[in-house]
Amino acid sequence: MKLSKKPKITIVFLVAIVIISTFLSIGYAQISAVDLTIRGQATLKKQDGIIITDVVNYACNNADYNLSKINDYYQTTLDSTIVLNNDSASTISYQVNIKNNYNEEYFFEGVVYDPTFYDNLNITYEITGINIGDKILPNEIKTIIITFKYNGTNTLNNTLNAYLNFKFVKSKVAIVEFETNNDTLIAPLTITAGTPIGNLPIPPTCSNQEQVCPSQKKFEGWYLEPAYETPITADYIVDNNVTVYAKWSN
Repeated sequence: MKLSKKPKITIVFLVAIVIISTFLSIGYAQISAVDLTIRGQATLKKQDGIIITDVVNYACNNADYNLSKINDYYQTTLDSTIVLNNDSASTISYQVNIKNNYNEEYFFEGVVYDPTFYDNLNITYEITGINIGDKILPNEIKTIIITFKYNGTNTLNNTLNAYLNFKFVKSKVAIVEFETNNDTLIAPLTITAGTPIGNLPIPPTCSNQEQVCPSQKKFEGWYLEPAYETPITADYIVDNNVTVYAKWSN
């Protein structure tokens, strides 16, 4: 007796429906723990050695505690669903512990959180416990508090589906900005933090002829303070962002 193929076809069809339904229910920014693919959006770079060790609820103010949750975390990435109430005072905070398993220090560069990776422009975040440029030492654990909140504008959509990536880099950069003390500009200089500043440019002549132009003066050099207390030499080590000030003499 020959068996009918219809039951087999029906089962395959039902399985396909289940798979499609599951995929659609994943949401806008669900992350695959296998390859870090944000479905329909982008692929994250894996950061071995720096990982989120745990996430716990820290505080809840007029938010939906039961529906808000961290769906998953992997490496330095959080996958979150946040449900706030329709007013600007609604917030929810999570405590995030991040550990450096590398044998060298790394530096915090910021949080990847832009319209590519979240679906509600009205809900923003702020973090405490770490600042851009802060280092995390080998085997150190940083405790960070991340707070989701309304930005005070449109509160019609109170749900946020988002992924956030805490980005750490091996080498830290520093920005050198120049105050020429005239009406000309010098573009900021980006260098690797912890290295010598090198030879700095000489300020150009001012373009506003109604003032006494430095072309009629002598350039004395760059200084750390507006009061010209500490001169900058080429071997000056820059650890953080800095502004240098041009000094002129008659």
